[in-house]
Amino acid sequence: MGRDEVPRLRLVVVAVDGGGPRLCRGCGGPLMPSAKSTAVFCEAACRSRHWRRMRRVTAYQATEAARLDTGHIVLINGASGGVGQSAIQFAVNEGARVLATAAPDVSGRLRELGAHETVDFTAAPVAEQVLAAHPEGIDAVLDLVTRPGGDIGPLADLLKPGGRLVSTNHATDPDALAAREIHGVNLSNDPSRAELTALADLAAAGKLRITLDAEIRLDDAPAAVARARSGHARGKTVILL
Repeated sequence: MGRDEVPRLRLVVVAVDGGGPRLCRGCGGPLMPSAKSTAVFCEAACRSRHWRRMRRVTAYQATEAARLDTGHIVLINGASGGVGQSAIQFAVNEGARVLATAAPDVSGRLRELGAHETVDFTAAPVAEQVLAAHPEGIDAVLDLVTRPGGDIGPLADLLKPGGRLVSTNHATDPDALAAREIHGVNLSNDPSRAELTALADLAAAGKLRITLDAEIRLDDAPAAVARARSGHARGKTVILL
């Protein structure tokens, strides 16, 4: 697994049990019950105030930059991480057909989030697999993996004329891509109030799901950090107090 396919550890400090309404110690916002157990977590902090930190803004802006429409085919390269999982949901909401890169152990989860096809990046080069399945080309690529100076060419080769290649790591050369009738976008995370409001509305409408990977006690936090660094975390880790 490449390092950009490894989801980062997210620690959401919560209260447990006890009955009655509670307020977040950090922001004063209302706490909401987790569907998974007795854990509760802060709706304001998890879904509004810390959108930027949680990288949902990056996913939203990348999807907007791709200018997706109904029927468009988009590849999300690096789909198993936090940004990728959100981008899947945003793209599906726009009516696009989503191809998501994933190791076999998380492909089922990405399909649950809305991905129509998953591409096992451990089996063969992603671009080769996508080209074999879609020889006519695709409409957009959201590249969350390639670093500056990396070989983004094979992903660009997948695009139809007029297609859009969005990089969250500033790995594209827009001028070179323009010569091939491809729109290259190097995304900078700079959310507006309108975008934050749109994100909150999507969450409130149930159109944005956050994956909880584990609920742990504080004493187990070092092991959870080690697990995330090893590449085995698949969502947010909640510390129960």
